[in-house]
Amino acid sequence: MSSTVRNPDLRILDIIMALSSWAGKTYCYPRLSTIVRLMRERHGRHLSVRTLCRHLRGLEDQLYIRRRRRHQWRKHIGWTFRSTLYIPMHRSLARAVRATYQVARILKTALESSSSSRVPNLANKLRISLRLAEPPPKK
Repeated sequence: MSSTVRNPDLRILDIIMALSSWAGKTYCYPRLSTIVRLMRERHGRHLSVRTLCRHLRGLEDQLYIRRRRRHQWRKHIGWTFRSTLYIPMHRSLARAVRATYQVARILKTALESSSSSRVPNLANKLRISLRLAEPPPKK
């Protein structure tokens, strides 16, 4: 059995990005059990901790995240494991930006449509919080 996954579940990446965003930082350090619980609650995906570790390794191999295991020296015990720091890399940030522009395009289309459905009303409410800017030009 391989210790990594060829196509890791990107919903795990979404959870790591959300946890980082909620903390207002560019990193996070959740427990594995927290990620498993959020996957079950938010996405309905049941994972074991071992399967999650394989997916995290796959995300790391594909340069979506970087993991740093944090240790602490304790006088009478020695080195003890504290937590793992998850740092989203450039590839994951670019993926988030693309998703944001896709949502902005959908909302902009909904605003321009003349139908009286709920989508344009929602788009009008969100227009203030989402600045409907065009994506940056491709280099």
